[in-house]
Amino acid sequence: MKNNLETSVQLHFLRFHLSVVHLSLLGLVCLCMLILSSCSFFTKNEKSIQKEDPEIIKLSSSAIKTNKINYVIAKVKSLKIPIESTATLKINENSLFKANSIIMGLVIQDNVNLGDKVYQGETLALIQNPEIAKLQSTYVHEFHLNEVETEQASTRLSLALENLEREKKLFEEGISPKKDYIQAEADYRIASSELTGKVTHKKHLNSESRALLSAYNLNPRNVKSGIINANLPITAARSGIVIKKNISLGSLVNPDTVMYEIADLSELWLDINIHPKSIDKVKIGQKVTFKTAVYPNKKFNGIISYIQQVSFTNTGIYVARAILDNPSGILLPGLVGEALIETNQAETKVYLPDSCIQQYGKEFFVFEKLSKNRFRKRTVELGSFINDAYLINSGVEADMKIVSEGSFLLKAEFLKSLSGNEE
Repeated sequence: MKNNLETSVQLHFLRFHLSVVHLSLLGLVCLCMLILSSCSFFTKNEKSIQKEDPEIIKLSSSAIKTNKINYVIAKVKSLKIPIESTATLKINENSLFKANSIIMGLVIQDNVNLGDKVYQGETLALIQNPEIAKLQSTYVHEFHLNEVETEQASTRLSLALENLEREKKLFEEGISPKKDYIQAEADYRIASSELTGKVTHKKHLNSESRALLSAYNLNPRNVKSGIINANLPITAARSGIVIKKNISLGSLVNPDTVMYEIADLSELWLDINIHPKSIDKVKIGQKVTFKTAVYPNKKFNGIISYIQQVSFTNTGIYVARAILDNPSGILLPGLVGEALIETNQAETKVYLPDSCIQQYGKEFFVFEKLSKNRFRKRTVELGSFINDAYLINSGVEADMKIVSEGSFLLKAEFLKSLSGNEE
């Protein structure tokens, strides 16, 4: 009986102990599940944070109201691709001329300075030389002598005519013999021939003096009127700008002395560097647009007029030349810039205005409008720049909404987010 009681107590104690162990194990399992659940919760939240796109920009409602955000629809266009290259403005050598003296002499008057605008026929300087006075004196003497001889010949002709008419009347009346009439007729013809010779000589003298004196820039009218001086005027053959000046007052010059170099800058040459791989695409008559940093908001247009057939440099670079009109004179020889040559080569790509494109470092990007206040930064590869817009090689697809006005604000917000992440 006693043994049975002890056995029963032991069984109850064992059952209680097992219950406690069971409950402990159950609690331990629940605790583990709770811990695992918590870990799973945090892991899930961490993953959701990691999935947040760092290139998504969100603007507040106040920022949207304060700043104007406009966008364009990305469109695919087929455009002719120009050849882009560096170019340099040069003097049109066909409009360049030099002013020289054809005789040796002393500069007694210097009328122009470097950079002055001069006009055709304008006197640039005066050269003094006694030979000029001798030359003019010779023609003055010839003119006056011819005038005297012409007047004498004219008088003799008048007298011969009077004598001929008198002898003719006397012969017809039977008073004078025929031989006197014949002699009077011969004298008239000789006098007439002599006067004709003097008149012809005067014409030749005028032509000769014009040809020779004009070569010395002297006015034959002044010479014929008796005005003589020892000064040779140096005049401008054409209008232009004085780009070189090699004399001053008192300089001694000779026919080898280049006194002035003058260029008409109303038309300039644009020499464009052409890479060998592009030379076959360049043709005479193609349109050219030139831009220079000196005038960032201006474009200058020209036409290809010459293509160098041989490369004279070690780089193999060729030169294509365009003629640019420069009526206002703002373009100057020596200016460098970028030239765009129109070609028939075309590309079909997304085309975006320059206002859409932003840059940070070496990266170019745009912002795609996702919703009213959400925008995605998209890295792009730029293609050719045509008419203030870019062909996009990659990074944007057709029909995307790409921010144009306000893209700089989004860039600033994006850079702020970058600095925040770094902290």
